[in-house]
Amino acid sequence: MSKVQLNLLRMLIVLTMVAMMVYSNRGLEFASPPYYLALAYLLFNLLCFLFLPRSIYLGTIFHYLLIIIDIVVVTTAMYLTSGFESDFYLIYFLVIFISSVGGDVRSCFYTALIAAVLYAWIYSRGRFDMSLLQSRFLVRIPFFLVFAFYTSFWAERVRRANEEKRLLEKFNLRLKEQVDLAIQKLADVSRFSESLTRSIRSGIIAIDNEKRIVLFNPYAREVLKFEGNPINRFIDELDPLAPIAMILKQTLNEHIELRREVVEIVVGSEPKKLGLASALLRDHNNKITGSMVLFTDLTEVFKLQERLKRSEHLAHIGEMASWVAHEIRNPLSTIQGFSELLARQDDPKKRREYLSKIKEGTKRIDNIITDILYLAKDRPKTLEPVSLNQVLVVVAEDVKALKGFDVKLNPPSELVVIHGHRDRLTRVFENLIINSIEAEAKTIEVDLGTEEMDALVTIRDDGVGMTEEEKRLAFTPFHTTKEKGTGLGLAIVEKIIVEDHRGRIECDSKKGEGTTFRIYLPLEGGQSG
Repeated sequence: MSKVQLNLLRMLIVLTMVAMMVYSNRGLEFASPPYYLALAYLLFNLLCFLFLPRSIYLGTIFHYLLIIIDIVVVTTAMYLTSGFESDFYLIYFLVIFISSVGGDVRSCFYTALIAAVLYAWIYSRGRFDMSLLQSRFLVRIPFFLVFAFYTSFWAERVRRANEEKRLLEKFNLRLKEQVDLAIQKLADVSRFSESLTRSIRSGIIAIDNEKRIVLFNPYAREVLKFEGNPINRFIDELDPLAPIAMILKQTLNEHIELRREVVEIVVGSEPKKLGLASALLRDHNNKITGSMVLFTDLTEVFKLQERLKRSEHLAHIGEMASWVAHEIRNPLSTIQGFSELLARQDDPKKRREYLSKIKEGTKRIDNIITDILYLAKDRPKTLEPVSLNQVLVVVAEDVKALKGFDVKLNPPSELVVIHGHRDRLTRVFENLIINSIEAEAKTIEVDLGTEEMDALVTIRDDGVGMTEEEKRLAFTPFHTTKEKGTGLGLAIVEKIIVEDHRGRIECDSKKGEGTTFRIYLPLEGGQSG
């Protein structure tokens, strides 16, 4: 209850008491004791209201003090005006009501009890012919307590309702603040997302479950030279986007998220190559709501790569020419020498020996030419699903048959499938394993597994290993540490892995400890089989 409301109730007691005095048996005369009592009581209430701080005025102790003063003043007024036989006692009910409103149940009962005791006392002293056993007295006293019970019960319910209302209003206020804050954050996120999609230098296209376009950012319009508004149009309606539409629908229908895809698309009359990744769109309940692609124009990058390749090829021509001349001159000299000896030799045994040497020389030349052509030639890149589990089993069996070496193979229980060229991959793994055997390895382990969106083949040996310089030059064409090596084996391996399969190869090696090769190949559809 507020300070003003409480003071108004107290003024009601004063006015009621003055009215009762006026209509009592003795009446209310000017400058009489009842007059001064009413005036003093009125001034006391006004001074308390005007000058006492709210914390004291509404405090529990001061409230109890005011209630006692009210009861005493009412009792005194009743005594001075001889209001025993009138309805003066009804003012007690106002005091009890104020007590219930401003205090608790206990204080209300104490107020009723004190009022009953004082009323009984003043009633017994008022007139000698009055008895406490009179029916009207016996009805009034218990009614004080009954009234105290009901008013305190009502006041308690009102207090609880007010407290609940206050808490509810506080909760609503906090909820409104949180909602406003959430709306503000949502607006900020929306503005940030819109700004991000507009400023990011990658194309973003998203569709919903009905395959309608819901996002087509400015960079996508710029790269694809798209005019008009594509929003809410079906993706299949846009013919130039057919390759992108196919990936969007595949991602949405098959729930396959792609990584590092290169898509060729014709924009106008200009062919473009896009580096693309796709993902599913989900709501807060993790329910799929659509799919999206994120792409970058790699056309200039591929053109630069082609120019670099041509530059590298030109740079290697001189090196290759001198290397080929040197490498072929040696077996040619051997062939020429043994041919001259063969012409002068009649001994069949010697002739067979010379012919064998000539055959070795020609085979050496053939190997050199084959490797050079394989490295320099652009081969068709028709890929198909390939199980690496099966490829490695075949490689291990071939190595066992050719070299008599047991390779320890550690395949996973599930199939690991990639898009690749089976024969070229077989050559890669055989080349690396034979290199390990020639590096005096006693054990060779081959592990197969997956890492994120890639298949991972690890070939580990305990051979002689390589120095840091040898490791740095390992994939350089024409570099070799073998007496009869061409220096093209690892260069061919790298070409097959990187160019033909868009993978990567890593090498770790220490002299005297062995070598480990790790080959990463993109999984078919971005996931293991």
